[in-house]
Amino acid sequence: MAFNDIHPAQPVHVLVVPKRHFTDIADLAAADETVLLDLVKLGTKVAAEMSTGSFRFQFNTGAEAGQTVFHAHGHITSRTPRL
Repeated sequence: MAFNDIHPAQPVHVLVVPKRHFTDIADLAAADETVLLDLVKLGTKVAAEMSTGSFRFQFNTGAEAGQTVFHAHGHITSRTPRL
């Protein structure tokens, strides 16, 4: 699933989240490559639809890396929204 971040850091800021629980992206990658690939495909699709093609797809893993929600999720951010 994908939805807009409630505190966007960029004009485009979407969270891409698997429905099943995984603590972080490392946990997800080790547990289920199919879900990981589906998440990457969804994030890439969302980025293509919402940005001009320049975007960042980022996963924070661990508190020291800035992870505050311990359910795997990726951040799609872009300074160039598709208008």
